[in-house]
Amino acid sequence: MASISTDWYASLHRAEDELRELARQHGCDMVINVTKEKDTESEPTEKGGTYYYTVWRLAGEAVIC
Repeated sequence: MASISTDWYASLHRAEDELRELARQHGCDMVINVTKEKDTESEPTEKGGTYYYTVWRLAGEAVIC
């Protein structure tokens, strides 16, 4: 069993894909005890406003089933 976690991504699906890939890199085929972290990032817009968006990071335990 290996503890794994992703980087922060604006796409939850991209974070899920990375978690699966990290498990495969550890020779595992399943992730258990998955946790999701959600945060908000921002960046300025061309018109002087601020664009806010959600970012995700996932973590879990990679195991062999």
